Amino acid sequence: MIWIKVEDGAQGALFWDAFDNYHDHDHAWTTFGLLKNAWDVYIPKKRYYALKHIFRFVRPGFQRIGAYSTLEHMPFLAFADETTGAFTAVGMNPLNEGIHVNLNLGWFAQQDGLKYLQFDAFRTNHFEDCACVTTPVINLKNRGGQYFTTTLLPHSVFTITNITKNRFVTPLNIDAGPVFSKK
Repeated sequence: MIWIKVEDGAQGALFWDAFDNYHDHDHAWTTFGLLKNAWDVYIPKKRYYALKHIFRFVRPGFQRIGAYSTLEHMPFLAFADETTGAFTAVGMNPLNEGIHVNLNLGWFAQQDGLKYLQFDAFRTNHFEDCACVTTPVINLKNRGGQYFTTTLLPHSVFTITNITKNRFVTPLNIDAGPVFSKK
């Protein structure tokens, strides 16, 4: 639901029942929260970690930029701050198998500029909770080092970003956008 709202241009979100709780008026528990309530101990659920990819890595001032996937059924959004060069791509692999993808950032770093940029990758799946998993491998055998490759595990939410250590370049050309394609 939140994914569709962000895709449609939402600029904020509010969770009414952020944690599982008892409703006195209908004598029932709600279990759609981000946090599980176990004897007044609140434990994050997987949906909390999935949403963390957007709430943590898409910063105030970011603009949604043109991005699309050539992979059918793979939701993907990208955001950038034109003034600082900060960039975040968030997506999901709903498939039953992992896939290797290329993220083309030729628009982001002209010529061989991508060789000098560093990105971090984060993943949420059955076993990981928004964990920093690797620095994406930059494929230098392509034209000018303009894309890197990474593997998306099955049934996972992923983030690729350069905001984690303030490794930015300026300025950005946000009229173009990143493209995911199957390797």
